[in-house]
Amino acid sequence: MKRIVLVALVALALPAMTMAQWTFEGNFPADSTVAVDGGGLGGHGIAVDADGKVWWHAFAATDSVQVPELDDTFQSIREIYVWNADGTPADFSPIQFLDFPDGSRDTLGGTVITDENGNKAWDGRSGRGLRADAEGNILASQFNTLYKIDYQTGAGLAKYTYQSSLRQAATDDAGNVYIGPVLPGLPIEILDSDLNFVETAVPASSTFARSLEATGDGLVIFETDYENPYTIVYQRADEFSPFDSVGVAFENLQVESITFNPATGNVWVSSGNPLNSNLVDLDRFTLNTWYEFDTEAVIAYANGEADEPEFLNLFTWESDGFEGRPRGLAFSPDGMTAYVTQFSQPFPHIQQFMAAEFTGVERDEAAGIPTTISLEANYPNPFNPTTTIEFGVDVAGPATLKVFDMLGREVATLLDEAISAGSYTATFEASSLPSGTYFYTLSANGQSVTKSMVLMK
Repeated sequence: MKRIVLVALVALALPAMTMAQWTFEGNFPADSTVAVDGGGLGGHGIAVDADGKVWWHAFAATDSVQVPELDDTFQSIREIYVWNADGTPADFSPIQFLDFPDGSRDTLGGTVITDENGNKAWDGRSGRGLRADAEGNILASQFNTLYKIDYQTGAGLAKYTYQSSLRQAATDDAGNVYIGPVLPGLPIEILDSDLNFVETAVPASSTFARSLEATGDGLVIFETDYENPYTIVYQRADEFSPFDSVGVAFENLQVESITFNPATGNVWVSSGNPLNSNLVDLDRFTLNTWYEFDTEAVIAYANGEADEPEFLNLFTWESDGFEGRPRGLAFSPDGMTAYVTQFSQPFPHIQQFMAAEFTGVERDEAAGIPTTISLEANYPNPFNPTTTIEFGVDVAGPATLKVFDMLGREVATLLDEAISAGSYTATFEASSLPSGTYFYTLSANGQSVTKSMVLMK
């Protein structure tokens, strides 16, 4: 079997993105009317390919096709839908069949099986997760079969059949693929880029899970846990060494989806859902929400080398009164757009969030976490036209830093987003404002602090 070996380990050496706030941009596509049979079980996989196209599939049936082997009766299938970044359907969407280079064809979401008496029946194959690989092609888990799909044509490139139902696959920078079962007790395996078996990474998975993720260097595997408030971290010294469980991460989160942002290298995980809210620390986290963490800090914590990291950012599913399970997350190639999908969510199936940089706000990673919210005197003061404001929050959550004139009118918003606990520095640029006295107010954790400053031109 072919094995891909990494020449250089560069997984976490990615350029850092300025801290950004994430804003809800609406449903994607805006006029989506994908009908899902089987009780409206909603999304179970989402991925973004190298061109920025959005791929989505459902757990339940989405359509039906005639099957000649079963007297041309109609049998249910699970299509894969593909949209361009502007929301228009891709030329080959929806995908019902995968045609392979050897001339064979598979139906997505179902196959004919024959029992020991020669009787034929239709065996439905539910959608279990999507992931883009290092080249932008799509890895689709359909029950116990993993497909590799050409992102430019929608044709099948390779497939691998596992011994049980699959979770969402993972991939590293060299194209190696990591697969695991939904049910515990079966192995986590490593495949090469052509989906040939390479080795067993973990002999027996220990959790009931829906997703799996691996760092770009292939040295760390995150095994999310569907029924416990933590994620198991496996690590190895190099690509020739065995994996070992080193600890857990994302404690007090019930993770169903996990993905790296390609622009930052930071890892994002989902929090949990109302059906198992007892697993989530609701004093720190919100259900149906995705949280960003520094990947290196998470691995260091799992190894017992650092304190549990605070989350860096978040966004929450915009609910219309119904809340499903946060089952899928994928980022655009530039890392600035996030697409999410939920299981048990009838409509909408996909929501879109976009990142916008905070104006002049940076976190001081070297400073400690304050014991209460704090707001320091700006410097210089008086100033013209730029001044610096240091502030801190003791608890992660929504925070605002706003500037007002003498009449109480808001003239600038420096921060208006959920942030993690820590110390920050904001830069206020007032070249468009007249000379005078201004007030700046920090509000967080139910508290507010106000100070004054003088602009002197």
